[in-house]
Amino acid sequence: MSGEEWYKITKQGDLIDVKRDSAWRVAKVVAITETQFRCEFVKQINGRVTREFIRKTSERLSPLGTYTAEDDRPSAAPAGAAPVAGQVVAGNFQRAELVEGFGMTLSVGDKCDCRDQNKWRTAQVIGRQGDSWRIHFEGWGSRWDEWVPERSIKLQPLNSQTGGAFTGDPKMQHQDVPAQMFTPVDNTPKQWKRIMSHGLSDPQVKKMDTIFEMACKFQDTQRQIVLGKAVDVEKLEGELAEFKQKIQSTSEGLPRVQAGCLQICSNIVSDIKSTLSETKRQKRQQDLLSKEDEYFKRLHKDFYFVNIPSDGNCLFGATGRGMKFGKILSGCQHDGEVKALVDQARKVTVNESSDIATDFRLRAVMNLQEEKYTARVVAELKHAIETASGGGGNPTSKTIVAQLRAAFKDKDLMKAAETKQAIGIYCQVMMSPRVFGTELEAQALSEVIKCPLHIYYRVTGDFEKEGKLEATKIIGSEYEKDNPAVHLAFYMGKSHYDLLVQKHEKSDPEEIKRKEARMLERKERGFSKYRFQFTKCRGAETDRLSLNQVRFFSGGKWTPAPEPKNPGGHSPANHTPFCLIDGDDNTKMMDMNFKKNGMTTLVYEFEKPTVINDYEIVYAKDDSKSDPVSWILYGDTNQDGPVKLSERSKIDTDGSVRTTLEFFPPPKEEKSSVDVKQQAESKNEAEKKEPVKGEEKKEEISNTEVEKKNGMDISSGPSPAGNPAGEPAVSVGDAAVSPAAPAAPAVQQPVPGVVEPSAPRESDETQDKRATKEEDFENPS
Repeated sequence: MSGEEWYKITKQGDLIDVKRDSAWRVAKVVAITETQFRCEFVKQINGRVTREFIRKTSERLSPLGTYTAEDDRPSAAPAGAAPVAGQVVAGNFQRAELVEGFGMTLSVGDKCDCRDQNKWRTAQVIGRQGDSWRIHFEGWGSRWDEWVPERSIKLQPLNSQTGGAFTGDPKMQHQDVPAQMFTPVDNTPKQWKRIMSHGLSDPQVKKMDTIFEMACKFQDTQRQIVLGKAVDVEKLEGELAEFKQKIQSTSEGLPRVQAGCLQICSNIVSDIKSTLSETKRQKRQQDLLSKEDEYFKRLHKDFYFVNIPSDGNCLFGATGRGMKFGKILSGCQHDGEVKALVDQARKVTVNESSDIATDFRLRAVMNLQEEKYTARVVAELKHAIETASGGGGNPTSKTIVAQLRAAFKDKDLMKAAETKQAIGIYCQVMMSPRVFGTELEAQALSEVIKCPLHIYYRVTGDFEKEGKLEATKIIGSEYEKDNPAVHLAFYMGKSHYDLLVQKHEKSDPEEIKRKEARMLERKERGFSKYRFQFTKCRGAETDRLSLNQVRFFSGGKWTPAPEPKNPGGHSPANHTPFCLIDGDDNTKMMDMNFKKNGMTTLVYEFEKPTVINDYEIVYAKDDSKSDPVSWILYGDTNQDGPVKLSERSKIDTDGSVRTTLEFFPPPKEEKSSVDVKQQAESKNEAEKKEPVKGEEKKEEISNTEVEKKNGMDISSGPSPAGNPAGEPAVSVGDAAVSPAAPAAPAVQQPVPGVVEPSAPRESDETQDKRATKEEDFENPS
């Protein structure tokens, strides 16, 4: 068949070969236009069904089998074709022969296979009208239900055409949705009321109304607690107690069935109490972690942190690294050398860290087997047994108790803990590579390596001296003179140790130079981020802050500012931070969280570094109590932290306040074009009046030589020709020049860009004679 003929006889539903992504594939023609085929590829591409419009005359199209093998062809029949017996479908399933009249054997509730247009789907009979069944396709919404005549060939036995495959909405195919999700049940107190109020008197119904309204209210309160919203706990506990009493009093006058069902509402009380206790526990955990974060942020001022892998070996790994670099650190001259060693400690690989930890763990556990540690090991075992019996304890104690129970099955564990076998079990567990080391192992380790361990962790009262945090616990203080201490940070929230390296008192000279260079650059270029912190308002009791405008100036000119951010603040819809840059004197920005946060922060982030020489704070017109009167302006940097640029306090002026920043050099005064032109003209005139350097002396020499040749005396004698008697000579330097003497020729100024020819070179004899004449003139005998 020629290429001109085959596509003319191709019909919708036929299979053809299509070239896509340099490979020939089998596709089905699902639609035909005058010039194009709508092709659907039989096999998915990249996990998706792919369709494409292709011109009929394109070289990418060819009759089926031209470039594809028979294995590439689909197992299902083309669209619109009736399935036949023995036809193979996906999954190597072979469809059965179609059964005529099968729909006449169905009844409401039965399941079957039903053909939906050109696809077989699993369906269920949900109704009957005349000679037709109401069919619902499983996995699809009710809007896809349809009426099918009972004699239709579209109704076939269940799984005979689908093979049990999923035929619902593909979006639901891989979702494990509980069955009750498809049949929602109204399990709210209102539904309980509708069920239980049947057959009751009006007073009883009113009492139940009160109970169910309170139950709905408490359910809403429980949702707010779960979402983290603030709730008055004391008030809520009182309301719950009152609610429980009302349930008991209302149940007394009800029949047994309703009274028993009414007790369901009392479950809400226990649910809310458990939610409250869990919320309190989580809140305490969050407070602990947040306070730990604040504590360790303070530690960052005096120490460098070296992260240790959280693999159970952190105590031994951190101590081993600290011992390795401790003696070298004691010889550092400044903080730059300390940083270099810290970088080396951080680059220790996981395998090296594991080897160090294994070595130090072995030395510590071997020391625990000494007789002097027996009583302390027994005490540790008994403590682990007590905590585990109450359902608590850390993973290490739980592992130890499990090993003891396996060894001493029917014996009292508290007595068994005193035996050597129990001590051996403890040491065996502690030898495991991923078991967390306790304070007992830290003491044994300190004794072995003869090194003090300074452990920092947060407690109720921080250990602080002269503004610096001191170690919360010191183990092995008797070894302070033997080796430098190893500093460890202990995180109670996650039971983990990190290594601390103390910063040197003397700063790194190179870092000081770099910081000074960066500061000079910032003075020239400015900052990209400016941050205001408003700390006090004019009204002492005000709970909000308000401002009209904040303007920036650079070089005396107004500088457009970006929209500021107000982290932690809350602004009403019409009083957002955008009002500070809108240029409207009638709008204002408000922060309703000023009192709650104790301050208001405004952050301006410019697209590029900008120098700000002045800024102006414009107060709102109608809210003087909310005017800020104390604030600090910072220039924020990533490397060197915030730089304080301005601090104002106790402002008592109204209207606006303008402040000049001394951090930046004052702007240079720009001269106008008129001033520049006048300055250039005056300079040119001065150059014309001023004689050329050396010209005056040359003129004197030339006049003296002329007079000598004419035999004239330069000091006295008759006046030269042209000078009338009695007229004084005009003195020029050391010579007298007659007023009538001809003026010296003007010195020709060099023309820019033109090179004048050089004079011919004089001989040595001529140069000697000229030098002699000049010497005689300057020193007359």
